[in-house]
Parts: sequence; C-alpha cells; structure tokens
Amino acid sequence: MHRWSGRTAILLTIPVAYHCIFLLGFGTYDTRVYIHSLLGSVIYGALIAKVILVHSGGFPLASRSRLRGVPSSRSSWACG
Repeated sequence: MHRWSGRTAILLTIPVAYHCIFLLGFGTYDTRVYIHSLLGSVIYGALIAKVILVHSGGFPLASRSRLRGVPSSRSSWACG
C-alpha cells in the first residue's frame, strides 16, 4: 500500500514539477519566489533521490532502512 501510494503521489506531482521547473523557471526576482524555488527544488529533488536510492538494489540494507524512516513530504507544494 505504501509503495503504491508513494508512486501515485509522485506521478500526480510530475505535472506540477514540470510546470514549475520548465515553464516558470527558477525565480530570483522576489525573495518569496526565490525561497519557494529553492525549497521546492531541494525538497522535490530529495524525494526523488530517496525513492531512487531505496528502490535501487545497489544500496546496503541498513542504509535503506534508515532512508525509509525519512519522511518524504510534510505538505503538498504548489507553484505560486
């Protein structure tokens, strides 16, 4: 259940991430926009990296169990 809900969450956020990254770009023209761009990039990048590392077979089991305990997201992020 957890894996499928995680995959579904990532699939549903791909259009939002695409829109933010490729259509709006990394905004630096306002402090609020800059912080949003920076945090959005870091959090989404960390989430995708975590999923790739956990699901790749080349990671030691002890490290994978530690990564599984890391919360993947605290709230949904939207462009704005």
